[in-house]
Amino acid sequence: RIIRGHFPILFGCCLFMATACINEIASENPKIQEGDIPITFSVQIEKPETKITDNLFDANDQIGLYALISGDDMAGDRYIDNLLLTCGEDQELIPDKDVYYPEGDHTLDFIAYYPYNSEGAEKGEATIPVSIQPNQEDAANYSASDFLTATKNGVSGSKKTVSLEFKHRLTKLKISLQPKDDDEAEQMRKDNPHIVATGFYTQADYDLEKDRFSNFKNVADITPTGGWEVESGKLVGKEFIFLPQEINSDQVFQIDWNGRIYTCPIPVTESLNGNTQYEIEISTEESKTNRLTSIVASISKWTTGSELEDTETQNGAQILHLSALSFDASNIYRVHLNGKEVAEIC
Repeated sequence: RIIRGHFPILFGCCLFMATACINEIASENPKIQEGDIPITFSVQIEKPETKITDNLFDANDQIGLYALISGDDMAGDRYIDNLLLTCGEDQELIPDKDVYYPEGDHTLDFIAYYPYNSEGAEKGEATIPVSIQPNQEDAANYSASDFLTATKNGVSGSKKTVSLEFKHRLTKLKISLQPKDDDEAEQMRKDNPHIVATGFYTQADYDLEKDRFSNFKNVADITPTGGWEVESGKLVGKEFIFLPQEINSDQVFQIDWNGRIYTCPIPVTESLNGNTQYEIEISTEESKTNRLTSIVASISKWTTGSELEDTETQNGAQILHLSALSFDASNIYRVHLNGKEVAEIC
């Protein structure tokens, strides 16, 4: 999505897995016995990439895998229960144990997810906890914030490799800053504006069967990955990963530019969609206030999504988030409200 605004003062695998693990649940169910055909997998990731490098899992990345007898659900017996798969040096997926197809004409439904959670889904449940890292400036934190799942249903026992296609379930948001004049972009890059997203939930539960998030919690300030670069007269290069969630007046961007803090609201929407990339473009202009004049939003193509409504001119948030302060320009920030200085932060 592209959001245009004016800052008040500112600017206005293919991965191949070896065989997987002996399943304890199969032996507990007298109707289902393990056969002698090992299960192997190949892994693909739907473009475009978010966490992974060149649409590949990195070495030592860990994936969780469930397998159900077709017709069963996560609340019942699981033929394979949260098997750990680790990506090796040569892009193969190495299972914790070996698993085999069941004997007879039973077929399997596979559910896989990244990153691996050792606790997995509790017995009788289909949800697992998902979280993002607030400090995504760190490359490892940004990578760990991604969440992907893959499903494959009705797979019969065969020596053929099972192909699992992973999809991103979180939201990717790219930021660009548009100066009033194109020739100001290079100076803005040198100024290195510091931006944070505030008011976003960072933890939730994900239902592996229904593909939906619930039980949102732990609001935090999120800093993006990447660095500013000049492209077509604007600053680009910063991006966030978010949990798909409702957007209301609680979520805003705060930007520290040359020692002044500016607030950029986000258009209200029922939910940011998962597996979707949004592009937020903020038009910037030096000013003596910290109010935005306008924001216009549209969605970029990653997957199809609905367009955000425009946001009318409004006052910025009256809460200053300390994570927005870079202290690059000064050791002291003067805080203004309606043109009056109300505080100093050292």
